Amino acid sequence: RLLKRWGGAPLLFFALLPDKRYLFGEAEGREWGVAYRVVGRHALALGDPLGDPEAVPDAIAAFLSLCRRQGWRPAFYQVTGTHLGVYRASGLRAVKVGEDAQIGLADFSLAGKRFKNLRNDMRRIEKAGVALETYGPDAPPDARVTAEMEAISKGWRRAHRAREGSFAMGGFAPESDLFRSSRFFVARDTGSGRTLAFATFVPIFGPVFGVGETRGWTLDLMRRRPDALHGVMDFLITSAAQTFGEEGADLVSLGLSPLAAHVLRAAPTAPTQAELVSV
Repeated sequence: RLLKRWGGAPLLFFALLPDKRYLFGEAEGREWGVAYRVVGRHALALGDPLGDPEAVPDAIAAFLSLCRRQGWRPAFYQVTGTHLGVYRASGLRAVKVGEDAQIGLADFSLAGKRFKNLRNDMRRIEKAGVALETYGPDAPPDARVTAEMEAISKGWRRAHRAREGSFAMGGFAPESDLFRSSRFFVARDTGSGRTLAFATFVPIFGPVFGVGETRGWTLDLMRRRPDALHGVMDFLITSAAQTFGEEGADLVSLGLSPLAAHVLRAAPTAPTQAELVSV
């Protein structure tokens, strides 16, 4: 409810994953919440506090107080630069870890010399017989498509020796709320009928678009068969950006770009800066 009412940074949909604990509060009618996870003696909060921006100082103070009482070492992971002064005034220090890579959709286009190679790749993949399928909360993937994606996901994890993600990213879990809230972009070989790859996106809520309305989408999973056509993932992400733009969305987030613009300025102004804040 807080996320839908007030919006937040692109990664904050992952605050709803079941690996989180929550600290909620209210100050002078302003509601707030902190989503966090305890690992050993560390309490790691995801992003800035949820809720009314005016309540952020109270939320930070309450979370730090909770950590002191429990003997936890606190940190806020991937906060924006919006409240950096509040974190510092609370005795925390900032470490730049990267920036959120975003595609603005208001004027998104593949026209022009800059995107010539991408346009050529899109045409090459389409000529090779790759078709796009889309699914989402209003038209979820059926059991067959879900099973195909699950097989690709398991094969991808075996090949990369990777576990399913958590905390600041999702995992492939067909029975989860995350799965039911996601948008799916699937690449299918029209000749063989095989699913080649898929990409999933989770919503970004923004109050400027109205309570509960989607401002944009955050890239979550990217999974493909090892023999999938080169460039198929670019095809899926580009197709997703075009689709979201046509639907009126404001932006697509591609997630954290590690070490981007690594030097932390004294007074950062970019609202998409991702910080690790800790004592």
